[in-house]
Amino acid sequence: MTIHPADTATATPRRKRLSEASLRTALRAMSGAGLTVERVVIRAGEAEILCAPLEREEPPRNDWDLEQW
Repeated sequence: MTIHPADTATATPRRKRLSEASLRTALRAMSGAGLTVERVVIRAGEAEILCAPLEREEPPRNDWDLEQW
């Protein structure tokens, strides 16, 4: 079986543009998921959405009710 790569000379380039509606949808979805957006960078028709790091809850430490010394 022979696999040939796609012919890039005949492929038509597609332009991707960021729309306000798609950005709002992405931000609402991230907010609904509980993510905090720190910054949105828009350049050359693309958006980069940077979120705050998630805080991990520490599991309760099992110390068998011993007192700290």
